Amino acid sequence: MRHLFYTSFFLFLSACICPDVEPPDAVQGLRPLYLPAESLDLISTQDPRTLSTPTDFSFYGDYLLAMEKYQGIYVLDNTDPTQPSALYFWDIPGIVSYTTQGEILYADNAIDLLVITMSDPSQIRVLTKLANIYDGSNTALFPENFIGFFECVDTTRGVVIGWETVELESPKCQR
Repeated sequence: MRHLFYTSFFLFLSACICPDVEPPDAVQGLRPLYLPAESLDLISTQDPRTLSTPTDFSFYGDYLLAMEKYQGIYVLDNTDPTQPSALYFWDIPGIVSYTTQGEILYADNAIDLLVITMSDPSQIRVLTKLANIYDGSNTALFPENFIGFFECVDTTRGVVIGWETVELESPKCQR
C-alpha cells in the first residue's frame, strides 16, 4: 500500500510545473500549436481526408464516424464493413469528445458545446451553440504523455490543438 502511495505521489509531482528547476539555455522541447479563438466557429463539411490518428469511433446508420482530436470527424461509408470508404470530413476545430443521439451530434469545441444535425451528412449544420460552458481544461494545457521541457501555454493566443518539437530558449515549463 505504501508503494502505491509513493508511486501516485511521484506521478502527481511529475505532472506539476517545477519553478525550482533552472531551465537550460536551449533544449529540445515542445511548443504549442494554436488555433485562434475566432476559428472555433468555422464548422463545415469538407472533402474526405486520409485518416491520421483517429480515435473515438461510433456508428450513425451506415456511416462510421472517427474523431481526430482537435480537428474534426472522419465520415466513412460503412455499408460494407470489410471496406469502409471515406466520404467526408466534418471540420470541428477544438473537438476533444463527441456523442450522438439519432440525427444529433453533440461535440465540444474547446469551451463551447455544439449541437449539430447530421440529417444530411454531406452538409452538417450547427443547430445550437452553448457558449463558454467549459473552462478550457479540456484543451491541451500540457503535452500528453511527455516528460521534459515545453513552452508554457498562453491562452490569449487561442486554443492549443497540438504540439511541435522545436529548440526552446530558456523554457519555463516542465513535466
